[in-house]
Amino acid sequence: EDAIHSAAKYLAANMKGTTETDKIKAAIFAYNHSDIYVSEVYDRFISYTDGWEEFDGSVATTIKDGKAWPVPYTKRITSHFGPRWGRLHAGIDIALDGIHGQPIVAFSGGTVTRSEYNFFYRDGKPAGWGWYVKINHGNGLSTLYAHMMKQGIAANQEVKAGQVIGYVGNTGGSTGPHLHLEFWVNGVQQNPI
Repeated sequence: EDAIHSAAKYLAANMKGTTETDKIKAAIFAYNHSDIYVSEVYDRFISYTDGWEEFDGSVATTIKDGKAWPVPYTKRITSHFGPRWGRLHAGIDIALDGIHGQPIVAFSGGTVTRSEYNFFYRDGKPAGWGWYVKINHGNGLSTLYAHMMKQGIAANQEVKAGQVIGYVGNTGGSTGPHLHLEFWVNGVQQNPI
């Protein structure tokens, strides 16, 4: 506990750069002189803040052909697209212990068309996406990210692949922390895989 104040003073003295992101990364680099350390610490910082409001909103994730896996924390799919409980499960669920609060990133570049709360009852049980974000990627493709822990990135924002758009939660008709991901092609839900 004694070292916290000294470390904070040292970091504050080394915040150099033109943007807040540059200043933070410069301070972290001065502390350890390792680009890998900077990336790891900054990504952890973003995961605990509203990254899209003040910072560039990026986390360490692989982007291939302009596409990013939406939950850098894990690739574990716990429920697939298809029939479930007598109706269509129109997406995939991504979950793993410790996922609550982890960043959700945009699959691809596009425009946020929805960022709101959706809740209703079906057969007397809670249903709905809870806090969700929908992104239009163009060419008839949209993605939907549901059950966020709080409201995600605001509507009408332009996003890039891998940019933080929200955080994994347990809102709406959810039985545990996870991301429900849907792909819509020309207005029809398709298997994201």
